[in-house]
Amino acid sequence: MVLFRRTPWVLLLFTLFIKTAGAEPFQNPGEFIDAVLKRHPAVLKSRKLVHAAEFGVKGSTLQPNPIITLAATAGDAGESSNALTQNFEISGQPKLRFQQSTAELEAAKNQLRSARREVAALAYRSWLTYWQAHQLAELSVLRSGVFQEVSRAARRRYEVGEISQNESLRVELAAAQAEVALSKASADVESARRDLLLLSGASLDETADELLEPRSILHNCTLETALAAVRQHPDIVSMELQQKALLFASELVGKERGPTLGLSVYRSKLFRTAGVEQGAQLSLSFPLLDWGRIANRQREAEERAEAYAMSVEETVLSRQQEVSRVWANLEAARRNTNLLETQASRYEELARESKIAYDLGLMSLTTALQTEAPFRDARAELLEAQLEFYELELTLLERTGLPWPESLGPVEILEDTRE
Repeated sequence: MVLFRRTPWVLLLFTLFIKTAGAEPFQNPGEFIDAVLKRHPAVLKSRKLVHAAEFGVKGSTLQPNPIITLAATAGDAGESSNALTQNFEISGQPKLRFQQSTAELEAAKNQLRSARREVAALAYRSWLTYWQAHQLAELSVLRSGVFQEVSRAARRRYEVGEISQNESLRVELAAAQAEVALSKASADVESARRDLLLLSGASLDETADELLEPRSILHNCTLETALAAVRQHPDIVSMELQQKALLFASELVGKERGPTLGLSVYRSKLFRTAGVEQGAQLSLSFPLLDWGRIANRQREAEERAEAYAMSVEETVLSRQQEVSRVWANLEAARRNTNLLETQASRYEELARESKIAYDLGLMSLTTALQTEAPFRDARAELLEAQLEFYELELTLLERTGLPWPESLGPVEILEDTRE
């Protein structure tokens, strides 16, 4: 009987645990996702790659660096002994390099968008797991409280001789099992909470209100819309831009057959003024002929670019097939959730009535327990179905370019990548 005397304290401490010390410092998932995006290494790495690509664009249009030649000679110094030479690319190379680097920069930005969506999805899944654990814990608290009341009624009925000692012991056993389940639920809450804290970097002593109920994040979306949005995913857009950059690179290879303009100023002696030969020279140089080396390299680059384009189409087709399968599962999960909501509501009413009936001696213990168990199972199945539904919606967001919902934070907004 000591077990039941300390049960109210267990319930009180656990309730305080899940309301305060164990509460996630972010009441809604949008706040939590925003905090994770500001510090996750995958996002920070992608930002650095964008920054690197920006430097590539800056240097793409610059001409080759000038070359200075200094020589110590014995005898007559040649015209190139001390010279400053500047070559100029005049066949469109700077423009092509700019187009290539710009495409690579846009590809890097889309990779950053993709990384933000991926990390946001990871964070939201962790938040959903914590929400589910929180709900199951509250269900365990409720169940333990019900058994606490039933045990008090059983002791009273046993003391007045209405039930046998065996039935009273069975109530105690059921109450002990409920308390064990409560302990397990508290561990699950703490485990899920620590995952959130590791992602967000929040302090362990943060407190907040209860979590908001998750809501559907896809509204008025059809299968056709989801399939069409696959091409809008940042990963696919990035691949298309990379393919465009490969085409520009192949054109650059062909420009190796073009002429180069050279400007050179020379002076035979650096420090003497008498008998010094100096002057300037403007030259135009180009390969006399191509034995096929440049042409073959250009053709190789073009074929690789076309092969990469086929990789893009392969990825799109694979993702569309995955989206189609996810959509079918999402529809099933939506139907299951609606059915289980109705079922859980009915079992809740039956469980409430059976507890009152047992307390009044109008129902046997066996019947009361048989009524309570389906209520607990129905609630747990409903939570599983809800979690599956929310995660399937999230998977559609991950695999397509559907707009990210505002309720989950400003994921699509790219912050300045510069230091």
